[in-house]
Amino acid sequence: MTPQEQKGNTMADYFTSDLHFGCQSIFDRTSRPFTDLDEMHDVIIKNINETVSSRDTLYILGDVACIEYDPTDDLKLIHCPKILIKGNHDAKWLKHRHFRNQFEEIYDIKAIKTDDTRIILCHYPMAEWDGFWKGHWHFYGHIHNSNEGAGLIMSQIPRSVNVGVDVNDFKPKTARQLMGLPDTTDDIKWIYEVSLEEPEVLGSGSTFSRMATASNEQDALALLVDGRNRLERRAHIDGKIVTQIYDSNGWV
Repeated sequence: MTPQEQKGNTMADYFTSDLHFGCQSIFDRTSRPFTDLDEMHDVIIKNINETVSSRDTLYILGDVACIEYDPTDDLKLIHCPKILIKGNHDAKWLKHRHFRNQFEEIYDIKAIKTDDTRIILCHYPMAEWDGFWKGHWHFYGHIHNSNEGAGLIMSQIPRSVNVGVDVNDFKPKTARQLMGLPDTTDDIKWIYEVSLEEPEVLGSGSTFSRMATASNEQDALALLVDGRNRLERRAHIDGKIVTQIYDSNGWV
């Protein structure tokens, strides 16, 4: 069954990052499970074409290829509209029209709205972004599957998602999938997250937040040990991603 047959006339946004076509060194950096570059190219392109229809849009959050490799022919094999968020490895090829012409739009950073949820798209991970305290999300790439440095820090920051292929089975995903929300609007299930303030993590006198998740409201409320912690929940309801914050008046 093709993506078109699966979704009918429904249009969707998909997200991916750090394809790194033509980059031999990526195997050492990320332990990609391919025998060679040809297999890597084939699998990534096949996964995109089997997932994203010609009616959908694919956001690539940077690093399409290595500097020395022209990925234009590979991009031509991807059969959906593509929007590029620039990565550090894209600068050389962005000077060439034949590369730029493979994309509907090109941005350094972009804010979009999907399912009534605002998402900030950037190649680089950010510890805080426009709308962070309003419940807006941040999708990023760049760090591959690293769990050190920025990878460690970002794992503790709520509503931030690494969309890179190395942590997403080399497949593009929808915003709902990346947020951990149900694919169907009929299955309403709240996801609870508590931001726990940890003192003395980044240095003397400083604090740092780490995330704790809970499967139900009772367990989540038990984590609210003092006023410093922040509890929120989200669910997909009536076609919208709903985020609520818990305060002295309850859920708002």
